[in-house]
Amino acid sequence: MYKRQAQRLIGSWRYLRTTFDGKSDPARGVNPKGIIIYDAHGHMACHVAPDREVTRAGKEPTPAEAKAALANHCLLYTSRCV
Repeated sequence: MYKRQAQRLIGSWRYLRTTFDGKSDPARGVNPKGIIIYDAHGHMACHVAPDREVTRAGKEPTPAEAKAALANHCLLYTSRCV
């Protein structure tokens, strides 16, 4: 039975939001973008990018701007998940 249930997860899933007590996570914004992928071998990958404007002072970001742009991104890969 567990294997059948796990097989239902196989594929790509769109990440919609993180909520705490029914409220969106302010660190990720109102409409974060993301994808979660499960494969038949038990691997899982996830990428979530926050919904917010990233400002730069010039054409290339400063080190501080680059760090701020990556804040609250979620990246994960694992095997033996399912």
